[in-house]
Amino acid sequence: MITVKAFCQKYNVTHQTVYTKIKRKQKALKEHIFQKDNILILDEYAENLLKPCRPEAEFQEKIQFLEIQLAEKNKKIENLTEEVNYKKNKISQLEREIENAKNEIFQLSEKLKNFEKQEIITADNNAEKKKNVFSKLGGIIAKK
Repeated sequence: MITVKAFCQKYNVTHQTVYTKIKRKQKALKEHIFQKDNILILDEYAENLLKPCRPEAEFQEKIQFLEIQLAEKNKKIENLTEEVNYKKNKISQLEREIENAKNEIFQLSEKLKNFEKQEIITADNNAEKKKNVFSKLGGIIAKK
């Protein structure tokens, strides 16, 4: 069941066109049109009989539906594009952090190498000093 007003909107036709068709097909529609509070109501049979034969009118509802779907898809694409851009920026930021961490590791590694060299040199010097001390002690003890 549909009102004449809703029928006109659904099929993109004027009220005059609908009323003209109703008059022309009055006998076939007699049991399929009802009036309630001065509003004409059409059943499915009447709707099918009165709907326009023009392809553009028949497909108007389908076009509107597809336009809505297109708008929704475009919005989804926009949201996904924003998400991709955000993630690209995040990846770039993380790559910079990784590069900084690599540089820091390299610098610490160099410091460790220098420290180890210094430890070896210090250990060698300590060993040499101990030799000298023992040599001197040995020399002092030998003199006595």
